[in-house]
Amino acid sequence: MKLSIRRSVQFAWPAATTLLAWLLPVFAWAPLAYPGYFEFHSGSLPIFNLTDLMQRLTDLGWAPTVGQPYDLLRGERVLPYLLAAALRLLGASSVAAVKLVFGLSLLAGALGMVGWARRRLGSWPALVAAAVYVYWPMGLATVYVRGAFAEAALLGLLPFVLWAADAAADGSRRGAVGLALGVAAALWTQMGLALWLAVIVLGYALARRTGDSAALRGQPIRHAARVKSSPLDSAHRQRSISLTGRLGPLAGWAGGLALGALGLLPVILRHGWGGSTYVNFTDHFVYLNQLLWAGGGNGVSVAGPDDALTFSVGIMVFVLAVVSCFSLGSPADALRAEGRALRLSQRRAGGIALALMALSTVLAAPLWRLLPFLGRTLTYPWQLLLLAGPWLAWLGGAGSRVVLDLWPAEQRERSAAVLCAALIALVVLGVHGAPAPLGPALSPDAEAARAAAADAGQPLNPVTADAPPDAPLAIFGRDEIALVSATPEGAPGPGGRVTLRVRWEALRPLTQDYTVFVHAIGPDGVRYGQLDTMPQGNSSPTSGWRPGQVVGDVYDLVLASDAPIGGDYRYLLGFYLLQTGERLTAGADDKVTLTP
Repeated sequence: MKLSIRRSVQFAWPAATTLLAWLLPVFAWAPLAYPGYFEFHSGSLPIFNLTDLMQRLTDLGWAPTVGQPYDLLRGERVLPYLLAAALRLLGASSVAAVKLVFGLSLLAGALGMVGWARRRLGSWPALVAAAVYVYWPMGLATVYVRGAFAEAALLGLLPFVLWAADAAADGSRRGAVGLALGVAAALWTQMGLALWLAVIVLGYALARRTGDSAALRGQPIRHAARVKSSPLDSAHRQRSISLTGRLGPLAGWAGGLALGALGLLPVILRHGWGGSTYVNFTDHFVYLNQLLWAGGGNGVSVAGPDDALTFSVGIMVFVLAVVSCFSLGSPADALRAEGRALRLSQRRAGGIALALMALSTVLAAPLWRLLPFLGRTLTYPWQLLLLAGPWLAWLGGAGSRVVLDLWPAEQRERSAAVLCAALIALVVLGVHGAPAPLGPALSPDAEAARAAAADAGQPLNPVTADAPPDAPLAIFGRDEIALVSATPEGAPGPGGRVTLRVRWEALRPLTQDYTVFVHAIGPDGVRYGQLDTMPQGNSSPTSGWRPGQVVGDVYDLVLASDAPIGGDYRYLLGFYLLQTGERLTAGADDKVTLTP
């Protein structure tokens, strides 16, 4: 009776941890349930490009190029937008669809991490690994600060790719198929990072199969005792499993690359390779102290050691990873093949995580300069930290297993849930360097108040901006400023006053201070009013706008005394550089024409 109860309890643990994995990310995605839209660094670009896709769903060569330059390797690809488009077809608005994809990415990351880590670490340590993965600061910054649509979706996909690679290395044909689909999906999400992932996965799967085979050499096949067969049959089965384990990862990897390339072929034929970027790659290496620095926040990545974006892996993540490096498994496990294979897995995870972190730091700057073609796959070197996330999370789960192994064996099963729950609470509550979501900055007073709150150590409220439209009225310059809305008010006439209310959005860091011009054109084509000013009464120069920031402004024009009464007035709106008089382009024009 006691034996049957114990077996039922052991059987229930995987189901319980899977259910908890669904609930675990709730604190991570909860801010997405707020009304409106966050001022991500990507701004409204995911919404603008989703609208563009909805208008061209049958175009196989579509690429997200609204407000951002096309780049096959460094840019976004179609898969996350297809997921959002499916939600649009189900009745969701553009804003809701984009936010749902962000939230589903967080949920998928938790579920995939539990599935992958549970294969080696057990149910409860796998749940700790999922908590580490969902709440690590770099991952949260990808969603709530940068608003990197494709990279957030890739973070949700990564654990499933590694899970499939693990299964393929164990000889599972389903794992090989899953690996092929996962690699292809990664290529259709963010190709540059996906190529790095493909190299890592191939090396990991082959090394894992080779190392585990050495660890398990001489061990009997577990099901051999239950199957009545001749020694010849058992040897044949063992050779078959070994062959599948060797060829499965390679077949899945190659199939994924081929499938991904086939899906990208129409895009390449339509747009080519691209290569435009405003970022100097070598200016954005991470300094070692930034990996544990809790002072990172929600600013834009800048050159030098005072970067305003967080790159912290989290103190609790670091502690658990270090703990896992000292010991893994009980002394008895170390004498068994399973224990040796587990230690090999820990070393591989640690080596991959350290290599990726090192490549993102200033220590690797000479290597990047020696091999500049590698930098062609990334916008920033610190993007490799995203690929290190699953390995750090696995090490965090391994650290929790070490803690469990220190507990008395007779109490371990009973105490596992309590101990892992305490570790998860420490991970969630003790995240250092996690950024606060960005809110709107529609006036200098509001921005000053938020800055004062931050200086005083008060948390920034995750207030959301008004929901943006599905498409911009115009985009100025080389994807620099979007005109989100513009509304003329007033009755034009002799000496009349006309008010133009606009909302601008910065699409990328701006280096110039542009001047706004507004012209009132009468029905006879004559200009009867003009205003030239910097935004917000010269108090908000464009060089100070951060990417994704929405700036509201009001322009008042007094018309000439001979302006005609009524008629079809037009209002011309645009930017120019005061020093040269050169106007920013707006599509094929250098201005936007507005009518009441």
